[in-house]
Amino acid sequence: MKLNREWKKLVYWLPAAGWIAVILVMGSVRVDFKGDDINIVSKALLLIKDFLQRRGDCPACLLISENLDRIYHAFEYFILTYFVYYALKKTRAAESKKENFVFAGIIVMSIGILDELHQIFVPTRFCSFFDLMADGFGMILMTLMILLFEIQVGRRDAV
Repeated sequence: MKLNREWKKLVYWLPAAGWIAVILVMGSVRVDFKGDDINIVSKALLLIKDFLQRRGDCPACLLISENLDRIYHAFEYFILTYFVYYALKKTRAAESKKENFVFAGIIVMSIGILDELHQIFVPTRFCSFFDLMADGFGMILMTLMILLFEIQVGRRDAV
């Protein structure tokens, strides 16, 4: 019976582990915007950036195109925060919800730091404090959304 419970815990952590793998693989991809043999990630970023920059009448589009990398980082860690928080909530007996938020934040930012540090060794990539800040922004945004959702559900349950 105990083995079955342990497998259930593992299942709750699979989405987080899978997303961490995606983040680390994407952090290992060379970003090269020149030449004919650029990879699919670089091509996709170029297409999005080009589309946004052609919209010269839209100041927000230009702002987004210049900060596409930061937005991408925030999105990655926004999703990761949800997966980690959900896994913690389902597998860990916390004394308070605050504990799970703290542990989720520690795990998510540790992954962000490891991702940035490992990019030092990837050609065309570099360690960036601003990327780490974007990671933290994504984490904070998801944490706030989860808190607001849980508050709203708590109000509904109280009625």
